[in-house]
Amino acid sequence: MVRNYEQARSRIKARILSAIEADPRIVGCLDFGSTGHGKGDRWSDLDLALIVQDEALTSFEAEWQGWAAQFGDMQ
Repeated sequence: MVRNYEQARSRIKARILSAIEADPRIVGCLDFGSTGHGKGDRWSDLDLALIVQDEALTSFEAEWQGWAAQFGDMQ
């Protein structure tokens, strides 16, 4: 059971950012939620928007769930 949600959120965010940096289709990421504004608390989630190259958008849209599944269960 996760007891320190802030640390868990930081770890998953670091994993996501690492995957973003490794994926040439993704050219940017925006943290638009409370944590991105420095107002997150222990219950805050991650609100991330990915910026994908125009020519890669169709293929990324078709497989984004598989890409995201590397971080855990999507349900």
